[in-house]
Amino acid sequence: MKYNQDNLIIHAAPSAQSSLLVEVTPEIAGWDLIHFQSHQLAAGQTWSFAPGAYELALVVLSGSISVQSNRGAWRGIGKRASVFEGLPEALYLPIHSNLTVSADSDCQFAVAWVSAQRE
Repeated sequence: MKYNQDNLIIHAAPSAQSSLLVEVTPEIAGWDLIHFQSHQLAAGQTWSFAPGAYELALVVLSGSISVQSNRGAWRGIGKRASVFEGLPEALYLPIHSNLTVSADSDCQFAVAWVSAQRE
């Protein structure tokens, strides 16, 4: 894929029916492996995902979340008000994981997943 001004920038398209802000698939980006999404939740909202044979990284961009998974539970991930205030916090989950993100406060997070062969 040849990159140019028209395909290098992918704009957010928020929806009242979904937490999804932006999505980049391998097909859109011309990549071989990586899937990427950014989500926004209001305090108390949840988002669930089961990526199957994909390992996953979740990075809190702003706000605070808790994650419940078949791999464990983590509370209070994320401490910054925006991406410009301090370092991010992240969570890695191996293949065959499932997760539910609960917004402890209004938040934004990014999630990326890639095919993997073993845990």
